[in-house]
Amino acid sequence: MDGSKLLEDYEYLGAQLYTDERLAIILEVPLLELRDELRAGRSDRARAILKGRLNRETAIRESILDMATRGSSPAQAMAMEMLKKLDS
Repeated sequence: MDGSKLLEDYEYLGAQLYTDERLAIILEVPLLELRDELRAGRSDRARAILKGRLNRETAIRESILDMATRGSSPAQAMAMEMLKKLDS
């Protein structure tokens, strides 16, 4: 498989917000190896997975903030929690 296609696949899997345990099963790698790799963030695979997760988190945050701006009380509460975490 082409290296760039493989990285795209890793990024896609990261964006699906699987737990490390499930990712390890899907990728057929030992869990501890994957966790060490993700913690260090130095390998191409880890960077692609983390990029996918962060891109998905960004999309979710955008959605929450948009709904909060439109008056959704649950979204406003979530937005306030996001703001509180910035101060901690």
